[in-house]
Amino acid sequence: TSNENVAAVTLYTVQQGRSLTLTAAQADGEVIEGAGAVTVTALATTPDADLSHLAGGLTVTANLVSTGGVSLSADLSTVDNLNITGSGTVTVQEGATLNGSLEIAVGTGSTLSLTAADAAQVEAITRTGTGKVTVTALHSTLDADLAHIAAPITILLSADATLTAGAAIGAVNLTVDKTGDGPYTLDVTALGADLGLTSAESLTVKAGTTLELTAAQADGKTITAE
Repeated sequence: TSNENVAAVTLYTVQQGRSLTLTAAQADGEVIEGAGAVTVTALATTPDADLSHLAGGLTVTANLVSTGGVSLSADLSTVDNLNITGSGTVTVQEGATLNGSLEIAVGTGSTLSLTAADAAQVEAITRTGTGKVTVTALHSTLDADLAHIAAPITILLSADATLTAGAAIGAVNLTVDKTGDGPYTLDVTALGADLGLTSAESLTVKAGTTLELTAAQADGKTITAE
């Protein structure tokens, strides 16, 4: 990471069993081949990095340390693991490209904000400690499968959203909130048992929002209005 001549190299090859660590600025646009492991650091400093030229046979991990908030527009189409730590919110922008097999870990003090379409696309979202996830634009992806998110979810409504039977939400603490004037309604009745909350999870409905669910879905749940 301290080598100032990285950009002068036209091609890197990382053999199986070997590893290469470099910053996002150094990896930006670089061609890296092989079947080894690549770790990309300092993604917060270069949040628009193009990592699309890393070979599919590599195992790629990107580390992002947020210090108050990051707008992420990078091409992460080759990244297998994204680790988010630090403070503030990391917002995945419309121009970002995510790998369908991407696994995201959100650390203590961090919040990941992304659209329902992006959230449904990735393989998994987990947390360590108090990491959280905010899902936006749900009205644009009414069949979003969010069951692979293993972290507290805030659904931030900007319009009414009636989820279809293809949607799913896992066993996580769920908050329904809004941005903009509202009021907005989230209808999850079509999910049936795919609303995976159990009596162990909390369900919070913020002012200016309405949650519609069936009696069976509400049975035994702790629901709080704020």
